[in-house]
Amino acid sequence: MMSPYLSDKSKSNDSIQLIEGDKFISDPKDVVEVFNEKYVSIADKIGCDSIYRKDISNHPSFNTIDTHMQSLGIGEVFNIQPTTIPEVTKVLSKLKPIDNKATS
Repeated sequence: MMSPYLSDKSKSNDSIQLIEGDKFISDPKDVVEVFNEKYVSIADKIGCDSIYRKDISNHPSFNTIDTHMQSLGIGEVFNIQPTTIPEVTKVLSKLKPIDNKATS
């Protein structure tokens, strides 16, 4: 029987408490500010100059594909060419939509 463990007399605590560095944060306004700061800066480094921006030959994805091609006996060097927005748009415009209607 579960009823002794499920009591409606207990008070629910819906507050969020954080530890940020060495600081304990429980005030709702401060908690919101911490989350806000994290979320608004989450993509700051996307598109920034990285060690792979100009030379992708050491990028982990490139190395994985290259290793796989070598394991298949494909001796060609894997090469990724830069693309442009018009090139991507052209390819996307040729795609046919999938019919998502459920079959009965």
